[in-house]
Amino acid sequence: FCVQPAGALVAVGGGLRLREALLGMLVPRMHQLHGGMLACFELSLPRAPAHVPAPWPHQYHHHHHQMPSVPRADLMLDCHAVGERIIVSGLPPDADEAELMRFFAKHGALGAPVAHSRSGGYASVNFPSITEVTRFIARSIHTFADDKETRLARLHAKGGCVAKTCASSLPGLPRPMLVPAESPGVLLASWSSVVLAAGYCVELRPAGVQAQWCKVDASNGRLGGGDSATFDKDCNCCRVTG
Repeated sequence: FCVQPAGALVAVGGGLRLREALLGMLVPRMHQLHGGMLACFELSLPRAPAHVPAPWPHQYHHHHHQMPSVPRADLMLDCHAVGERIIVSGLPPDADEAELMRFFAKHGALGAPVAHSRSGGYASVNFPSITEVTRFIARSIHTFADDKETRLARLHAKGGCVAKTCASSLPGLPRPMLVPAESPGVLLASWSSVVLAAGYCVELRPAGVQAQWCKVDASNGRLGGGDSATFDKDCNCCRVTG
């Protein structure tokens, strides 16, 4: 806050003299938002009609005509806004990055890599910064033009959805590796990075016993170092001591 000097205090009732703020500025603490959950919502995204080939007798006689189109139901996607990206799950097999970018590119997205697995399809919609993400989730309705038509995409809040209790599934990782390092008393943990991840948490416990999981401190690699921040999304290994 910018306040007046002590000699310019404002007098109020009872003789009390208070400082009067001339200017107040809110400074964001971005380090608290890095990798943190900003929002959890469901996105209703209209799809362009699917073009299907004409029946066999007509595909030769009317080959100069456009293929008929069939309307498709809207995509109902579970979304997690995390940092500078939006993690999307629930994609059908025929949905790809090009279809998503027809909508998200209009809001500043840089790309939307798609991954399909047995449990469903997923995408990571990447933005230049957290500013574009917060601007996107601040509105519940977005309009966009597709195939010369104006369509409406809607964001629906998911009541009670928080990072630890949200039932939406996300893709899992292959089994991590844990090997002794060259230095005595040091282990080297490594894992396969995934483009959808916003960060990684590493926990260890003795094998063969029902012991409690112990978290690795991301700042110094010590085992049981407290509730520290997660490892960066670009990290795929760490040294563990202690």
